[in-house]
Amino acid sequence: LTDLFEGAEDAATIGENWDLAGGTMLVVTNASHTGSACFQMLSYRSVHVLTMRNLFKVQTDTMISFYMKSHISTSNGYLKCQVSTDNGETWKTLGTYNGYIDPWSLKSFNYAALNAQGIHDGDEGLLRFVADIENVSGWSTFPYFGFALDDIAIAGTEIAGYGGWTTLQSNVTTNVYEIAAKPTGTYAYRVQAYA
Repeated sequence: LTDLFEGAEDAATIGENWDLAGGTMLVVTNASHTGSACFQMLSYRSVHVLTMRNLFKVQTDTMISFYMKSHISTSNGYLKCQVSTDNGETWKTLGTYNGYIDPWSLKSFNYAALNAQGIHDGDEGLLRFVADIENVSGWSTFPYFGFALDDIAIAGTEIAGYGGWTTLQSNVTTNVYEIAAKPTGTYAYRVQAYA
């Protein structure tokens, strides 16, 4: 894949691309930046984390961007956008946000901003967002004493993974599914359960 765009619209894709921890959740709301859903981080005395599952390769034209809202008082919490180039052992903070940020605000980091943090062309990185909310203090309209993220994008990169999935069968009722008549080649298969 050459870029990533996450509009928080497809729960299956979100599970493939992101790890949600703490109180991070996908919400359907008429208050999202685009579409009908976004990520929300709220509730006090909890650390919320949204971490990309697949590494992306930094290039000289890499651009990370996202839209955000903040309704948490300045002294009561923060949202950080971070990148790790050592598979999550350490994190470099690109930006820290709090206070009243509304309407949706675009935040972006080009290669120069990444390079200023010691991130170089050819490095493989992970992207994450971390929110720490100490007290419920701020503004009670959406995102309700917390943060919201939408339209997360990484452009000008290479991202590990597979694209162009084709559904072979939507209703497998046994624990065996035979795949036949495929030409010689390299294929990736996945099984996804639905309740």
